[in-house]
Amino acid sequence: MNQEKKQKRVKRYTDEEFELFRIAFKDNEDLLRAIRRVLYQMPLSATDLSLLSMNISGKKPVLSLLRKTFYPELDGEAPLGQQADLWLTKQFDAMISDEACLQIKAVRLMKDYLEQQLDVLSDIKKSQKIKFEELEIIDDKPNWEIYPNMIARNLLINHIENTFNWIWIYSQQGSGETVEDTVKRLSKDSAK
Repeated sequence: MNQEKKQKRVKRYTDEEFELFRIAFKDNEDLLRAIRRVLYQMPLSATDLSLLSMNISGKKPVLSLLRKTFYPELDGEAPLGQQADLWLTKQFDAMISDEACLQIKAVRLMKDYLEQQLDVLSDIKKSQKIKFEELEIIDDKPNWEIYPNMIARNLLINHIENTFNWIWIYSQQGSGETVEDTVKRLSKDSAK
């Protein structure tokens, strides 16, 4: 019996996805900055709009890769020990229930915001219900609203910036090079 076995993934990203990181983002810091502006709802220049139109809008593989990277979800095919989702950004078990509920609201808001902005990447004119700058408004708001908004804001900034660090590392990775090798090479290059 000659059955082909499905090759099991040993990394969160496939070789094709690592190649797509290189193709889409290597030496393309302007595109990464334009994506970041969308994620933070910052004003977009004509150059940003052009870069997004040429490289992101309507490019399903790139959009899917960005969604997988910025909005990880549980995946039955993920390698063992490499599950990730945004609920793991906070530890709720050591908190009293009132604090945990506010933190849970913050993570929910973070998830909703990221999903909204990833949708905007595919359609730049899409309306945006959640406004990033409003997350830090504290005047005339009750504490139960201020707290999760500010936590969500800070979670978003940390998550977005950390994710861009990984995208940059993955985009610089040479064919057949491990992530660890890439990080060492990039560290050595930056020390010169």
